[in-house]
Amino acid sequence: FSECLTVSQQLGDRFHTAVHLNNLGTVYHVMAQYRQAESLYEQSLRVCRELGDQSGQAIALSNLGEIAQILNDLDRAEQYYLEGCELANRMGDQYAAVACLNNLSAVYGQTGALQLARIKARAALQLAVSAQSWNQVAAIVLNAAELLIQDGQAQTAEPVLRLLVGHQGAEKDIQMRAAQLLQSVPATSTVSFASLKEAVDHLLPLWAENN
Repeated sequence: FSECLTVSQQLGDRFHTAVHLNNLGTVYHVMAQYRQAESLYEQSLRVCRELGDQSGQAIALSNLGEIAQILNDLDRAEQYYLEGCELANRMGDQYAAVACLNNLSAVYGQTGALQLARIKARAALQLAVSAQSWNQVAAIVLNAAELLIQDGQAQTAEPVLRLLVGHQGAEKDIQMRAAQLLQSVPATSTVSFASLKEAVDHLLPLWAENN
């Protein structure tokens, strides 16, 4: 990616410069070199703003939000995600909107604002289900389980986590996080879910707007 970035800069190709800055940032992100990743994402965002590239801005904002969240700078993470949600809605990008809403929910959960966290998670879940974006549904359901545990409802979270651990459609990191959380909750629930849809149908009424 470094070579591609250099070539794009030499050619004055600002669109691909922004793309390669973001890609290189992702490399450092995965390597846990978060400050270096943050700097590259910020440069990518700046170029995308200059170009008016809303899609590129949304990607950079999401990545910056993740870095801020990892570094426990939750106010800044919230701002990045809120701006990302606004852009996603403006573009009509439902996938990006779902990701931003779920990320916001996780941030609010970390700050202890559980009511706000539930509102964002519910909105994300409804959008993801309507789009049948089941990978995203799995990520939101994992977030939902964490919120339930925080809210003292570990027994309700336990069957959700069991489903995710064994769900072949869930990404590896989701399965691993679910397994980790499952070790911390009592295995007392007799409820069992055969699909993500069943888990969603169980979760949504818990987050009814009047609750």
